[in-house]
Amino acid sequence: MNPKVRRAVIIAALCVFVITVFLIFLNTAGVPITNIRYVFSQKPELPNRDLGEKKITADRESVVMTRGYDALEDDLKEVYETVGEYINKTGSEMFWINCSHEDFIRVHRAYLTDHPEVFWLTTDGAGYRYGEYDGGVSIEYRFSFDGDYLDEMKEELSKRVEKIMSDAPGEASDYELELYFNEYLTKTVSYDEEKSSPMRGNPYGALIYGRVVCAGYSTAFQLLCNRAGIECSSVYGYITNTDGEGNNAEKNDLHQWNCVKIEGDWYYTDVTWNDNSNGTSAHAYFNITADEIKRTRSFNPFYEDDPEWNDTYFNYFAPECDSKEYNYYQKTGAEITDLEDDTEILAVIMDAAKQKKPTVDLRVSDSLDYESTVESVAKIYAFRWIEGVNYYNGNDPSVIPPTQLFYYKKTHCIVLNLDYR
Repeated sequence: MNPKVRRAVIIAALCVFVITVFLIFLNTAGVPITNIRYVFSQKPELPNRDLGEKKITADRESVVMTRGYDALEDDLKEVYETVGEYINKTGSEMFWINCSHEDFIRVHRAYLTDHPEVFWLTTDGAGYRYGEYDGGVSIEYRFSFDGDYLDEMKEELSKRVEKIMSDAPGEASDYELELYFNEYLTKTVSYDEEKSSPMRGNPYGALIYGRVVCAGYSTAFQLLCNRAGIECSSVYGYITNTDGEGNNAEKNDLHQWNCVKIEGDWYYTDVTWNDNSNGTSAHAYFNITADEIKRTRSFNPFYEDDPEWNDTYFNYFAPECDSKEYNYYQKTGAEITDLEDDTEILAVIMDAAKQKKPTVDLRVSDSLDYESTVESVAKIYAFRWIEGVNYYNGNDPSVIPPTQLFYYKKTHCIVLNLDYR
């Protein structure tokens, strides 16, 4: 045999032997052969993300929203003050105001929009009686609870809010506290499918009973954000398209969610739709734009635009949110821009695995086709990513390939369930 050919054959055989031994080593070490690409890649690290200015949580002062008040005409602002005085008594008393019954309804709703803590008027059986006279109306509120019992319930709710605040990170930005409140509510509150709880539409039902509908999630979220000094208000509308799994709503349902101000910009957050109803949090509706929220719902009219509208759920404030800077997937999750460029995705899943989080949220970039990307993730990439995470984490903990994916087509999001050995 020609010496050059013999040399080439020997070198080739040695290469095959070395590769075979290397692959056997990887296999016995528990590294899937399909993920050999990660052996030669640097361990992914989470990018440095600016989450906003951190503040000492214990030093935060409450903010009271006045968006409802601000939307009213000057004469109705005086009525607002009177209404607030009688709402906050410990028992029902009749009073007179100089306006029409229709105007009273607008003022009443404006006050409740600004003051989510008023659970004693948002409970089954609560309401008011009225009489119309020349130049005004008489009003007598009908509280669900009164006297010392009402005072005790108010105190109970206040203590629960303070406990949630004391359990929050000692130093946190507005974004971090907002996320903490979203996680708290989605983990401790369940959606009242039967709508049987008399407290289902207020923060007492959410924070004390743990069983509410959208109004309960929304008012509890507003109450917590306002307590932390974060501007947040409720927004009213109707569901026009359902999206994903576990979103707790049917098409054409009246719905309530929030707008929240983070680092100078407004965003829409819907804690109800961030609740997977299995004790885990999703974030498809955490700090999204007006265009994104409008893909699944319509907004009720503004008070000043249509004062003759018969429905009492006016919007007194609903900003045109267009910033994406503090969207969840920009600050905490990850965005899929290229399925082969998975460095940031792996880093996010690795971080979640270290904390044994049950889910990881990803967003498909608008530059990609959502349907085909989801199909590729479900069939190929989710398993590859989990194998890569297990390699880099040394199987500590060991993540089992996801058994379930949640899809949120309207916001281009995917939620991966994580199971651990």
